[in-house]
Amino acid sequence: MTIKEYKNLRKRTENENLSKIDHQMNAFLGLRGELGEIIDIIKKEKYQGHDDFQNNKNKIIDESSDLLWYLFYYIEYNPYNIDIDDVIFYDSKRLNLDVSGLALSLSDYITYLDIEVFFHEKIIYMILTVLNEILNRYSSNIYEAMEYNIEKLKKRYPDKFEAEKSINRTI
Repeated sequence: MTIKEYKNLRKRTENENLSKIDHQMNAFLGLRGELGEIIDIIKKEKYQGHDDFQNNKNKIIDESSDLLWYLFYYIEYNPYNIDIDDVIFYDSKRLNLDVSGLALSLSDYITYLDIEVFFHEKIIYMILTVLNEILNRYSSNIYEAMEYNIEKLKKRYPDKFEAEKSINRTI
């Protein structure tokens, strides 16, 4: 799946009843919420004995896929007219960190979206690079997470976003 395909498929699951500013706020809050989920999985694995690799991998892919949804949602409604149709990964060898260090770096880059107006596109590429590196540590990547996300959302919202299905989730 390409970034362009993902963006088109992701868009059908947006809440159509929001204003532009509400879309922006939803994106910012969603990024932080999903980041918290990823950090919690890593924290429990590293410091609390949750060492079932396959279970952690499944959770990381699930939460990373949600973070990607909000990141591309943010890109759609950002005030800086950024559009990304392809990913440029930075050299992740510079990110000589364990997975908990990567999670903290991801947190920093998401925070920079709030305060940095001149380098937004580079920050987005760094978020994608760091998230992809986290997924690599779990034998996955952002493309697998994007595909997972679209399949999950097709089951949850077969036609389009519906608040009722968001509230009463079975998937």
